[in-house]
Amino acid sequence: MLIQPRVAQIVSAEPPVVLGGPLSLTLSARRVVRLLAVTMIVLVLCSALATWMERTLGDFPGRDLFGDLFQVSAEANMPALFSGIILAVAAALMGVIGLARRAAGAPLARTWLTFAGVLAYLSVDEVAQIHDRTTMGMRQLVGDVGILHYSWIALYAVVVVVVGVLSIAFLRHLPAGTRNRLILAGFLYVLGAMGLEAVEGLLEFSGQYRSLAMPILVHIEETLEMGSVILVIATLLSYMKAQLPGLRITAAME
Repeated sequence: MLIQPRVAQIVSAEPPVVLGGPLSLTLSARRVVRLLAVTMIVLVLCSALATWMERTLGDFPGRDLFGDLFQVSAEANMPALFSGIILAVAAALMGVIGLARRAAGAPLARTWLTFAGVLAYLSVDEVAQIHDRTTMGMRQLVGDVGILHYSWIALYAVVVVVVGVLSIAFLRHLPAGTRNRLILAGFLYVLGAMGLEAVEGLLEFSGQYRSLAMPILVHIEETLEMGSVILVIATLLSYMKAQLPGLRITAAME
């Protein structure tokens, strides 16, 4: 007796949704910024709680896991992921603005796209910790001199100066409100990422890594970094609403 194998019926994929016309999706900038700000606050508070538990409570099940997941001083965890995501969002918004300006023949489109690339790199750096991996190599060049204990700061300081000089013409072209908010965001980001990091390096160099000042500085640093990026996102969304009111994004398969 031959048994004929049953051929499974191939179910076709879900048919495409047919729209009556172009679909416009409205993105509430206020709600997006509020969601990002609340998420940042929750992550910082969870990190502070994890640090407090590590310093004051004895070991108990889940303590180390919670700390690994939420401490802002750790790598490859929730705060690092969030920081990488918001930097990627800021890069995408700058990229959209640059592409829109290029399509319209507006000036400085290439500059917008360049800064989108800078933010995209910072997003990758935040997740992959590229800057930390340059510390040992830079330390061989500049030495372990206390405030440059985290020696990557020396390399990135040069980059900050170059980017700052190249930003002058770009910032002059922007509306005053947009320009002022971006300058403030950039200052706060550099203050946190490099200024406070230098102080933390000095503390570690002087043997005060376990001092109470270290976690306080780290949490202020990370709050400044995440908060400044959220300010950039809010500023770019406001700019797009005011300067690109007719912007529509469509998907095309070619």
